[in-house]
Amino acid sequence: MRELYFRVDTNDVVATGHIMRCLSIADAARNLGITPVFILADDTGKRRVEERGYRSIILDSKWDDLYSESDKLKEVIINNDIKVLVVDSYYASDEYFSKISEITNVIYIDDLGSFEYPVSGVVCYANYYDKFDYPKRFVDSKVNFYLGCDYVPLRKEFEKIEPKKIKENIESVLLLSGGGDQNHALKTFVQSLSADFDFKIIAICGQYNTDYDELERTYSEDEHVKIYKSVDNMLELMQGADLAISAGGTTLYELSACGTPTITYSFTDNQLDNVYQFEKDRLMKYAGDMRNGSVIEAIERHINFYSSKEKRKEASLGLKKLVDGLGAKRLVEKIVRDYKL
Repeated sequence: MRELYFRVDTNDVVATGHIMRCLSIADAARNLGITPVFILADDTGKRRVEERGYRSIILDSKWDDLYSESDKLKEVIINNDIKVLVVDSYYASDEYFSKISEITNVIYIDDLGSFEYPVSGVVCYANYYDKFDYPKRFVDSKVNFYLGCDYVPLRKEFEKIEPKKIKENIESVLLLSGGGDQNHALKTFVQSLSADFDFKIIAICGQYNTDYDELERTYSEDEHVKIYKSVDNMLELMQGADLAISAGGTTLYELSACGTPTITYSFTDNQLDNVYQFEKDRLMKYAGDMRNGSVIEAIERHINFYSSKEKRKEASLGLKKLVDGLGAKRLVEKIVRDYKL
């Protein structure tokens, strides 16, 4: 039986984007007749994995200290005869990679370019991947690279979406903040935008958003504001929105595949390269970092910019050219060829 293993975690600190992109890759693998298996530090992400129909192995280890699990993981690798292991964690160290790479092919999903990882494959689908100069940095090693937006791992539903129909005016705005929202971005945005604009506001609270109950109580009777949590129809919502306001991360590539004009913001360092590049490429407007104070004034300024139908149409076409939604399939097909799975 052909198998592809993933080492990833999710909780109220680790962004849900990590496990979601691994699940997208897993879905593509399953469609090609490969059985995905997930290895987790604890059972926090077990239900999410098993709801998608995948087996999980729990290490009972520390999600923020991967090296301490390396002996236990090596045992799992040997017992399951793992040929390829995809690792997606910011807590993987040089020592950790070196130890497990002794007995299996390790592919690392990277977006930081922190060091020359002792692995056999590196995935960096980020729009800013070229800043890391991977081929030059890994010149003495035989590493397989999967670089650029051609490898953005989105769910199958994002494949080859029809061009977006641009309306005359902005009628609905989608607000997104990821799995958690420690800076209370959605709460701030809903309060300000509902007071200053007439369009419909749809706010999506992630699984770990602590403001959801308060927002739901406050706006339950407001016909112009809808508050949801952990939705399963994200594609429909993205396609239906005339404009989105989103934190950096994989979500921006989903919005790109939909051709939805977007205003970005950030609240962690690992989002900065992502949002800066979209701004530099003139594909999305960046409002600022939540850690440096309020970004709502910049957001409202950008909303006024996108009030132009032509500006939204131009942005939509550019985003659709960047991401076609076939990245997960493309990535798995190349992994299969490179490692003869």
